[in-house]
Amino acid sequence: MSDKPGTVVPGKLAQLVAALAATALSASGARAATDAERIEALEKQVAQMEAKLPARPDEGLPLHGFMDVDVGARNHGGPRGFALGNLDFYLTPRIGDRIKGLIELNFEINDAGELDTDLERMQIGYVFSDAATVWVGRFHSPWGYWNTAYHHGQQIQTTLTRPKFLEFEDRGGIIPAHSVGLWGTGAVQAGAGSVAVRREAPISTNR
Repeated sequence: MSDKPGTVVPGKLAQLVAALAATALSASGARAATDAERIEALEKQVAQMEAKLPARPDEGLPLHGFMDVDVGARNHGGPRGFALGNLDFYLTPRIGDRIKGLIELNFEINDAGELDTDLERMQIGYVFSDAATVWVGRFHSPWGYWNTAYHHGQQIQTTLTRPKFLEFEDRGGIIPAHSVGLWGTGAVQAGAGSVAVRREAPISTNR
């Protein structure tokens, strides 16, 4: 018995659906293979470009520094005019891709008009990843944000003077500003956003 013109029997309908599905899967597989080939070709081009780049020159031992100058006048007597604040030098050597160091030396004039020299930091760290770096040596005590972010950097701190309870040890501060020991630090992304959560874990004695 022949089919009537314009009529699709169930068996032929199933065959037609199967053929269309097979065609779609074949096209999808071909597109996936093409995308993979393009990605591989791009990776090869990037590798070739990196190979042609000149070797990174030896930058030596990086030396950084900053200073601040104070000016003031008091209504009830006391010194007026300009005064030298802090003169700070620090070195940031790197030994390979994972080992880095920090050495900071600070000069300041004390209340008696004499020059004080302080070894603020001498630490060496091993970088496991962005989320984990372990330091050993003398470092700024990670008690909150202020002591590690600003410390002697008066030009970037958010107040004119350092909060009294965060003063340095030799100026009557109640919280030790420096520690000697081990310090673990790192940052991890919070969810899919760009916010990073920082973690601190010191094992140290306060000096």
